[in-house]
Amino acid sequence: MDQESSQMNTIQVFRSGAEDRTAQAVFAADLNWAQEQGINVASLSIAMLPGMKDESAGLTRFLLSGDGDVLPVTLLNGELCLAGRYPSRGELIRWSTNDFSIISGQPNTLPIVWQRLLDSNGDTCPRCRDTGDTVQKAYHRLQAILAPLGIEPRLEVVALDEVTFAAATMESNRVWFSGLPLEDWIGAQAGSSRCCGACGDSDCRTLDIGGATYEAIPESLLIRAGVIAATQLRWSDSVVASAESFCSTNNKCC
Repeated sequence: MDQESSQMNTIQVFRSGAEDRTAQAVFAADLNWAQEQGINVASLSIAMLPGMKDESAGLTRFLLSGDGDVLPVTLLNGELCLAGRYPSRGELIRWSTNDFSIISGQPNTLPIVWQRLLDSNGDTCPRCRDTGDTVQKAYHRLQAILAPLGIEPRLEVVALDEVTFAAATMESNRVWFSGLPLEDWIGAQAGSSRCCGACGDSDCRTLDIGGATYEAIPESLLIRAGVIAATQLRWSDSVVASAESFCSTNNKCC
């Protein structure tokens, strides 16, 4: 990296200390590495975030609405660029010198799509039914969390008929945020296991993350993905693109 010919950006990562310990340890190593490379990055307590005492500020209201689910947060030259997870090494490199700016006329909507099997009787399987409940809860929670940023979630629910499901069972119980699968935003992987109900004896989709496997998608993971996606919507394509390669270039997913 030719740091002398590029203007160094300031990266500040604010954490509460209550985040996942594995993620904290990974980021601590990444932070040391980045600082050794000359990257202008610092890790600070959330109490040191500028304007935290000003409850009328958009960022403060965002943090208060998120109630811990939006932490850690990363500021790039004083502007929010990531929330809900620690930045990766690749992101720290990319953000350190590249010329980024908030998009003029920034998108004010966060598209969310949830897709599941719905049979001819209007029934679905237990895990899709349970995920449907958590999707609705997460959607309403994201409305409150993202309002201070001027971003409105928009939820679309898609039904797969039995013929479509039989041809591609892994397409049921899928969620996308801003066009990217849930897994891409949070560093998870898709799996499968035998299901029941409307799925019959077919395998249905599961979600694997942090050594745990979920049949129904937890509300907390949906909120995390929504927060990560929404905060990066505000920035130029080169910032947003980093989310697509987060797990493909880093084996240290949070």
